[in-house]
Amino acid sequence: MSPALGSGLRSRAHRLKTALVPQTNAEVVTGGAHRRYLLHVPARYVPGTPTPLVIVIHGFMQTPAHQRDMSGWDELAEREGFITAYPMGTGLPLRWESHLPIDESDDTRAQVEFIADLIDEICDKYSVDQRRIYASGMSNGGGLAYVLAFELSKRIAAIAGVAGLYTYQADPPLRSMVSLTGSSRMRAGSNGLATRCQRLRIAWPPMPREPAASATRRVACRTQ
Repeated sequence: MSPALGSGLRSRAHRLKTALVPQTNAEVVTGGAHRRYLLHVPARYVPGTPTPLVIVIHGFMQTPAHQRDMSGWDELAEREGFITAYPMGTGLPLRWESHLPIDESDDTRAQVEFIADLIDEICDKYSVDQRRIYASGMSNGGGLAYVLAFELSKRIAAIAGVAGLYTYQADPPLRSMVSLTGSSRMRAGSNGLATRCQRLRIAWPPMPREPAASATRRVACRTQ
């Protein structure tokens, strides 16, 4: 790669990152880095009253604002009275490292620590019900929610994944999980995402040896 081309790509990456900042409204320092997220506090929130928290994680190549608009979580939060937080991934395109165990991958560990620090930050500022902290994710974000179900099982009561990529291999306790997936469309979508990763020169993890539904049943049986 020529120096001019490399400089141009770095400049473009910087502009893209700058453009993403308005899609968030808060940040937390974690691992020496400034990580951003989108926070929504319902109008009916009362300081001092324990309030549930839902962490909503965007998918590959998506953003916190896109996840908010697509999922409708904020509308539900207004009706039911809970706080929502939409963390922002890393890299360009935005994504979550959620495939290798945290004792093998600094990148996966950094994502888990980010969510843990995000929870701490929100709990310090608001009256969060520590027994009702949940995580939900779409696709690659569902994969990270799956990681959190293992690595933050003492803090997160339950997780839900939509078309999640459950490639994480771990075996500590998991309290509760809901997995929403399709069948043929799910596989087709995974193949399409793999193709996009290949074009962007991003490593694509191997698909799990068993379907997500089977993995969910296996984990649920161990925790009953």
